[in-house]
Amino acid sequence: MQSHCKLCGSEAHTTGACQYTEQRSQKNIVQILEHLTHSTKETHPTITLSEQSQAHVQKVADRLKQQERNVFFVIRCWNKTQADLQQLFERLQKIQSTMPELLGVFISINAAQDTNGQTTNALESILSRSTLPFSVIPLQISKYSWTAGLNAAPALLHSVCQEKDVNEAKQFIFNYSFDAVLSEPAVEQIATHVRQDMPLITMRVEEPVDAASQIEMVQDENRENITRMLDKYYEQLTDSAKTFSVEQFLEDYHQAMVMLGRNTSMLFSLQDIVRLGGFDPACNPLGGMEDHEFVFRLFLEKIIQIKQSNDPNKQKQLVDQLFALNNALKEPVPYNDLAWNHLPQGDKKSGRVFKYDHEKKALTKIGSRLAQQFHKNSPSFGVPVEERDFQFSP
Repeated sequence: MQSHCKLCGSEAHTTGACQYTEQRSQKNIVQILEHLTHSTKETHPTITLSEQSQAHVQKVADRLKQQERNVFFVIRCWNKTQADLQQLFERLQKIQSTMPELLGVFISINAAQDTNGQTTNALESILSRSTLPFSVIPLQISKYSWTAGLNAAPALLHSVCQEKDVNEAKQFIFNYSFDAVLSEPAVEQIATHVRQDMPLITMRVEEPVDAASQIEMVQDENRENITRMLDKYYEQLTDSAKTFSVEQFLEDYHQAMVMLGRNTSMLFSLQDIVRLGGFDPACNPLGGMEDHEFVFRLFLEKIIQIKQSNDPNKQKQLVDQLFALNNALKEPVPYNDLAWNHLPQGDKKSGRVFKYDHEKKALTKIGSRLAQQFHKNSPSFGVPVEERDFQFSP
């Protein structure tokens, strides 16, 4: 069997001859990691990168110089076997063949729960003998949380983009569940959203329910609800004499979002993630829903900007951006969750009914908290610096 370079995975040379040597990347990567970590707070998470991961970060950095649109998948996991990871990479290679913009895959590993480094060892074994069409960057995260697993990759990528002066509006983060399956038409939809800089919201479909009929039913109902909302909110947001009710707005969107269920497969620009300070750790006690919460904050940020603007042209531009988010909600991209499909249907703690009810309650709490924030004198929907999992440099 042909040996591979342990640093970059190439068959073309040995590790000793690799251009992405530890000497080349170590200094910059270490400096970046030191910056990302809140060194003054012991409770904040930290990231560890292997030599192989550092080399792949450098490869990504070199590709980013090309100023192309790129997509990065972020996947949270631990205690995964080589077989589990091989199946994942097979799915990702099919995705990449349809969406060549997929440049890198960040694997966020819960270091404390990854028994005997099982996932890390399995990844090293696979990557040492396989050549994949995208860079795979394992991130070992200490003091792990659900949001730390999502925030580590964009925080690291942001630092690299800053160093290379890369347009972050063209870099997209896709929070992909380890057990998610995307059909080829769904991937084509995602690729279209990327190429046209369009917002993307996904929905989980369930088996054995027929996926096509469920999608059509949800989309039809969402379409009716959102069409009614558009006229009402357009008037409220562009006419200073009209009263805008953020509580009603959040309730309407809450009802629409609840229908989509749990989401760990949404697409966000790195620019948006950085501006809002990443995914909010306040979601951790709620059991997740980080993507939903982030979408809510994007909505509310636009609303504040619309209400504060005195420029009709700027208002119109912001309203169009807000309605682009509406359209994403109206036409969600479907995915199938293998882990969800294996859950029993009942309302016991391990069942779908219980978990779905938990999701709805979490969204209600998120909406209530954000509504209170909206009514502050100077509302801001970025995560406070001291509460972030990692630093996003200015």
